[in-house]
Amino acid sequence: LFRSEDVIALVGAKMDQPNILDAIQSAPAVNFDLSISGQLTLTRAGVNGTILTAMKAKAKAVAAAAAAPSKAK
Repeated sequence: LFRSEDVIALVGAKMDQPNILDAIQSAPAVNFDLSISGQLTLTRAGVNGTILTAMKAKAKAVAAAAAAPSKAK
């Protein structure tokens, strides 16, 4: 499970942006705090807009996949 704290740790470790974005996009499950308070925490920790946008996109994709009806028979 990939969380906001994990993103903050990667940014704090000075990992390059392409690898952070790849980690977000390839994570099978995420639990990001994207509330206003959560976004402020991320921004104060140095998470830039590109990474924040990728986090939002991944969270939406995971939520949509979870909400989609199962096609299993």
